[in-house]
Amino acid sequence: DYLCRRYTNIERTSGTKESIFHMLMMMEGAPLVLAGLFLEMNAGALALMTASTAIHEATVVWDFSYAADKRPAMPIEQHTHSFLEVLPFALLAFAIATHWDQFASIFGIGKQRPDFPLRFKRPPLPMPGLLGLMATMVALVGLPHCEELWRCWVAERRGEKGTGTPACLPEMMHSLSA
Repeated sequence: DYLCRRYTNIERTSGTKESIFHMLMMMEGAPLVLAGLFLEMNAGALALMTASTAIHEATVVWDFSYAADKRPAMPIEQHTHSFLEVLPFALLAFAIATHWDQFASIFGIGKQRPDFPLRFKRPPLPMPGLLGLMATMVALVGLPHCEELWRCWVAERRGEKGTGTPACLPEMMHSLSA
């Protein structure tokens, strides 16, 4: 997705605001990943993950409604978005499926009482693996998004934002939504 946005010159089309949406979506997805790695799966962790997923999805819609008439999205980028959009739901579905009784208990059904306090896993996952995973996530996700935000910020300061948007795109998107 980062490579697609780089190819379509996000810094000269939708700019900093869209890049901030991407950072926001990463932060909203973090509780899903971090809860799975560090927390015991109980009603509290599942509720946190559910809320994170819902908020992430709302930001996805907000991001698209902002960027649709400012930057073209190639078919490969649209396909990538489909994949990225389903990841939070897949993580949540896996957590729910493997801890159904605690999820059901949130709604007062099932055999268990809801256990809401967030607690660290015991025993924790092995530290070398966690550190390797975190370093990989920073390198492959965090740093590219920071670079994109920087590029957008610099281009906006130079007055370049909006100069890369095809002239027909806003009109085309307006006619599709009418």
